[in-house]
Amino acid sequence: MNVTLTEKKDTEDSIELKLEIAAEDVASKYKEILQKFSASAQIPGFRKGKAPKQYLEKRFGESLKGELFEELIPEAIKQTLEQEKLEIYGNPSLPEKPEYESGKALNLCIRFEKPPHVAMPELEKMSMLSHEIVITDADLAAQGKSLMENLVQAKERSDSFIKLDDFIKANIVFSDSRLEKFSLKEHMFMFPKEGKGPFPGYLAPLKEFLIDKAKPKDTLELEMEFTEPHEHEDLKGKKTKLKVEILSVVYKEYPELNQETLKKLGLNSKEEFEAELQESTAELREHVLLSWGIKNLLNEIRPHAKFHVPQQAIESVVAGQWQQFQAMMQQQSGGVSKHQAAGKPSGDWLRRASVHARMQIENSLIYESLNKSFALSLDDEEVEKEIQKKAKQAKAADKASFRRDFLQDEQGYKAFEEQLLYKKTWKFAITKCQQKKGSSFNLEQALATH
Repeated sequence: MNVTLTEKKDTEDSIELKLEIAAEDVASKYKEILQKFSASAQIPGFRKGKAPKQYLEKRFGESLKGELFEELIPEAIKQTLEQEKLEIYGNPSLPEKPEYESGKALNLCIRFEKPPHVAMPELEKMSMLSHEIVITDADLAAQGKSLMENLVQAKERSDSFIKLDDFIKANIVFSDSRLEKFSLKEHMFMFPKEGKGPFPGYLAPLKEFLIDKAKPKDTLELEMEFTEPHEHEDLKGKKTKLKVEILSVVYKEYPELNQETLKKLGLNSKEEFEAELQESTAELREHVLLSWGIKNLLNEIRPHAKFHVPQQAIESVVAGQWQQFQAMMQQQSGGVSKHQAAGKPSGDWLRRASVHARMQIENSLIYESLNKSFALSLDDEEVEKEIQKKAKQAKAADKASFRRDFLQDEQGYKAFEEQLLYKKTWKFAITKCQQKKGSSFNLEQALATH
């Protein structure tokens, strides 16, 4: 097919092409479509395949043109992209409706979005707070529990109040029919001492009614503000009635640090446990500091960067989030909830998910730009050091065998290297910025805001 590029408009965010498909190619394809249609058409008053072509064109002209465009346009686009070697994103659009005229060339106007990209500000002009984390005895005690996590026993509460970090199973029923889709059956959730929780987020106000106040087998009739944004504007900020039936509560029981526990941990003495505790706490501290640094730097860069994020990219991420949300809700509630049964998300959910998706894409673009700009690489020494750490964490008796097996896992090793490079890139980016003295926190406070 003879396709000519007659005009090209290249902007920061899009490419617009004007194409011309040769008249003889258009005529040949139209003739082929018309003959095929004529041979199979059953028109009242005519024998099959005997209706005059002029009659068919008059009666079915728009359908014939539509099929012509469906045949010609994708092929013209494919051919042009291969010839011009253009970087595009998603499906093209047609700003101008194509017109078919017998015996003439077909002129097309095609618009493509460019892939997501970002124009970055100068890091040297960015300033960010540099916080400090001081390790306390309480932090070490909490991290000590973390080291014994694999040895904990799940115990069911019988006649004591619910505590933070307890696993709660409950039926939660909203009385307002408009909130019925948010009701949950045999739902497992918790209010953690550290980090985010519970899931779904609209259960957060239950904390004041359950922690240190309610017991297993209690049934509570409550009024609370429903914080989940939703389509019923008249309910926002108002209290709603619900019933919470607490089915069971499970808590973690940690073992005493004795010789038997040390043996299970693969350690010989309390001194070894203390050394591992100090090392793991220091690593956690560095992890939190880096996470803070990344978050603060992103917040500094984003207002000064210029992004191009196609709507199709946002929609793709949102579609993935919706699938994950449905799977999570089904797992949490033990079946298909009414929220899922609707088959599609509410408008308010879509708006929130779109904002989150855009931020997620922008953060990725910033990292990709930094990674490309710095072009850092990993040296053998730092890779080996991290592999030895992993061997130690895995309590590997034969570190050489662990290393060999680790290197042979191509997919796992690739992800491992990518994670190391990710950390190295961000650390380097942070050092490029102007540092201002921030606040001082203990590790518990830092984790609570992490």
